Amino acid sequence: MNFKGQWQRLNEKTIGTDAYWTIAVQNSSVYFDTLPLVAEYIRGRTLDIGAGNLAWKRLLSSHASSYVSSDISIVHKYLNMVFDVTTTFPIKDLSFDSLFCHSVLEHTTMPWAVFQEFHRVLKSNGVIVLSVPFLFYLHGAPNDYFRFTKFGVTMLAERAGFVVERIDCSGGIFHFLLNMPSVILSTLLASCHLSACIPTVTKILWKCARFLDRRFDPQGLFALNIVCVLRKKK
Repeated sequence: MNFKGQWQRLNEKTIGTDAYWTIAVQNSSVYFDTLPLVAEYIRGRTLDIGAGNLAWKRLLSSHASSYVSSDISIVHKYLNMVFDVTTTFPIKDLSFDSLFCHSVLEHTTMPWAVFQEFHRVLKSNGVIVLSVPFLFYLHGAPNDYFRFTKFGVTMLAERAGFVVERIDCSGGIFHFLLNMPSVILSTLLASCHLSACIPTVTKILWKCARFLDRRFDPQGLFALNIVCVLRKKK
């Protein structure tokens, strides 16, 4: 069996659907840690920055009055805008009520400059739901440049004129350790035409990881991601 090919096909088949968040511990972890922030803060006209294959569109659209997606290249045929976040966004000042940016800043050469653009295109009192990696594996090589602590995110946000409304740790060392077994099991189940079993298996592993990380690392010293809400000052 071509394991890598099977896993890629599983991703391509599920991305953009609710099933995508059940195929690996990593997916479930970031989804369920981000879900309450999106539900509480995403409102009005919303820009999904680095939207890729529109994995978050379904969730964001259920809370935004208008959803706009963007990325550096046309990854999905329904992508709305194409631009490089390391340059000035081709967007007017004060254009959006909320922004969403997941796993993008680590791929930029000057993330501090991107915060300035976030601030510019947001309306007064607007928010950004932001997720960045901390102890996360190398990905998107060679364009993978940074990792962020919650203190680093706070510094960059405040320098750009944001108030940190909420900042949380997502995942941990046990999420990392149990993610690969979940990927292997999901791939094997899919290849055996037992995809219906994937959500249950992943849920068990994810709940084990969450329990163990909360038990042994309540401070999030080994978090995989930092998830936060930043508000533009009035």
